Amino acid sequence: MKKYFCVVAALLALFAVSANAQVPTVPTVPNVGTTDLFQDVVRGFPQANNYYATAAQINNVQGYAIAVPTTGFSLTFGSGQTYYLIQPAGTLATGTFTFAAAPGDGAKECVRSTQTQTAVTIAANAGQTVGGTAVTTMAANTTYCWLFQASSSTWYPV
Repeated sequence: MKKYFCVVAALLALFAVSANAQVPTVPTVPNVGTTDLFQDVVRGFPQANNYYATAAQINNVQGYAIAVPTTGFSLTFGSGQTYYLIQPAGTLATGTFTFAAAPGDGAKECVRSTQTQTAVTIAANAGQTVGGTAVTTMAANTTYCWLFQASSSTWYPV
């Protein structure tokens, strides 16, 4: 009986060493860039289509872009971008902000200028609409935001 317990104990020790040797090393990422994308397995089930998220979407960092236009401008929101800030030297006669092409439900996009803008167009991307009252001018240092409702493909002012 004693011999049997020694054999079982030896086998268990061997199994424990073997199991510990099989623990995988998880790779780490030294840094994440603003254009890096991470694959999303929707609801935990692999599908034929690939879905990707930016680091900003994953960790709730609000992406932004800053532009310094010198004349009329035409700026389009990128994926995962929440803010478009413009810093012109003075008032510009015309400018257009276009919402992102493929926003998720509940996406928020905001515009702000350090100077008054007298003729601004807020444009929806293909297949989208802008609801509510149109913004045609921007007061200096005032933020204007919209929320996207996917079911209606509409941007609503908030």
